[in-house]
Amino acid sequence: MDWVKIPAGALCVEPSGIVHLRISQGAPMDEATASDMVSALDAFNPAKAPLLCDIGGIAWVDKDARDLIASAHYARARAIVVRDSAAGVIAQLFENLHHPQIETRVFTDENEARAWLKTFLD
Repeated sequence: MDWVKIPAGALCVEPSGIVHLRISQGAPMDEATASDMVSALDAFNPAKAPLLCDIGGIAWVDKDARDLIASAHYARARAIVVRDSAAGVIAQLFENLHHPQIETRVFTDENEARAWLKTFLD
């Protein structure tokens, strides 16, 4: 798979058709970075394929960034994969305090996340 660098991370399309977003280790997410990331996702994923978000490297996300990410329509569905307790807290805050405009679930297992996303493929 060929990864494309974007603000705060990288993207690729998996053979299944799922778009995979990996946040860079230690990346902060403010509103400007989130806006750049959402723009990159819109450009990279015009068909709105399901999105696997690996946020294990994220350092923090501010409220304006969470609001922007929750309101965006850059995928049919989004699976957020967490790898540590800090990322888990961020994902739970996102899911509980914001009302994402696309179907969103949080997973600790990447394979389970992928299996769920495959149900959104054409």
